[in-house]
Amino acid sequence: MNGECQAFSAFLKITPAINLKKIEIYLLKNTDKSNPVILCVSGGKDSSAMLRGFSKIRDGFKFPPLVVHFNHGLRRESMKEEGFVRSESQKAGFPFLSVSLDVKGRAGNEKMSVEEAARSLRYEKLEDITEKKGGEGTVFTAHTASDQAETLLLRFIKGAGFEGLQGIRKEYSLSSGWKVRRPFLGFTSADIMDYLEVEGVDYVVDKSNFNQEYERNYIRHRIIPRVKKLNPSIEKALAREADIFTEHSRFISDVVSEKLKDIKFGKSEDRRFIELTSVISYNTSLQREILRRVSPVEMDYEKTAALIELIKKEGVFASVDLGEGWIARKEYKNLYFEKGRPGGPEYCYRVKTGKKELIKETGVLFSTCVINSEEIEMPPAPGVEYFDAEALKADHLIIRSKKPGDRMSLLGMKGSKKVKDILIDEKITAWKRRRLLIVEAHGSILWAAPYKRSGCFPLTENTKKVLKMRVSDG
Repeated sequence: MNGECQAFSAFLKITPAINLKKIEIYLLKNTDKSNPVILCVSGGKDSSAMLRGFSKIRDGFKFPPLVVHFNHGLRRESMKEEGFVRSESQKAGFPFLSVSLDVKGRAGNEKMSVEEAARSLRYEKLEDITEKKGGEGTVFTAHTASDQAETLLLRFIKGAGFEGLQGIRKEYSLSSGWKVRRPFLGFTSADIMDYLEVEGVDYVVDKSNFNQEYERNYIRHRIIPRVKKLNPSIEKALAREADIFTEHSRFISDVVSEKLKDIKFGKSEDRRFIELTSVISYNTSLQREILRRVSPVEMDYEKTAALIELIKKEGVFASVDLGEGWIARKEYKNLYFEKGRPGGPEYCYRVKTGKKELIKETGVLFSTCVINSEEIEMPPAPGVEYFDAEALKADHLIIRSKKPGDRMSLLGMKGSKKVKDILIDEKITAWKRRRLLIVEAHGSILWAAPYKRSGCFPLTENTKKVLKMRVSDG
């Protein structure tokens, strides 16, 4: 808090605040006048009260607050409202900026509601404006305790989780480094109206706020008035609930952060994994938050419940489709999040012996060469296998993707076994199988490279010429 605010606070302790409004006092105590400030003003009652409040505490600002008005272009009155905010900003002595938004275009292109489109566009523009300004500063919006109550009820009705029930946050940071603050979350719409009447502040009325086809308006005009019969202070009560949920969420977030330090976890652009040994022992609430934290997609209750059921399933393999192209797959003691379905695309290459071929679909380089038996190294190096070249008698090999039902014989084994079962026995995860090559000759699988060779064409004491196969990163 700067020196001016400290002096003002000391003054309030000894002098009755007869001519000072609570709103102005709160704004003064919670505004850093040394940094730039942006006021988001629509011209409605709440933002008009905020503009008046800042005009009353205007002295001492290093930079005069910038009033930003978003023109949604949805109603005939839009230009009139823009003119009103421009005029009020001039009276306050504050610079003014109007930003036009193509709300209908965004709603149509992104298949979202008009309300969602407007909200997303406003915050995108705020990012742009603050990014251009640089440095640090604060954006103020005029959301009230009444807005908080409506948000909380709406999210509760739709089944929001702990995160959603925090409601409208009092403060958060933009990627530009600026902060967004909502100083009026402690005041109801009735408090704002009292202030406007005492100050004689004009404001515009958005007629769409009375259209009960909008969810929020239905809550505002139909639900809240009825609930007030049970609790006249329901708006402030729900605002307190939001604070409680926020405190609990922060506590759980801290616990999860500590737990994750002891859990093996990793991620890349198209893959993540978490080791489940300790996670399975946690209670469901903690499991839910850990899974939400590590998941690459936003997790609702149904997806999180499906993941919890997945990790508790007995057996080696199980999976859940998370949407957005992601699969969650439990294998052994790990949970994998993978972009796209394991297995990858189908392919088939004809490769001459003695040549190299990059298998583009897997990024694996396959090569062969004929060597003398004296040149072999035992055991073979990783990614290398040897076959009796004279017995094989193949001038080319088929390199292809795995197919359902593939079978191969193993050394010392009568008959054949499914390649899928062999990979399970070898504990080869689905992710690793995306780089699996099936090497085939004469209609038989020679090698599920690089994991398991077949029993075909083994080396014997009579072997003189050896076909060396090798797989490596391309």
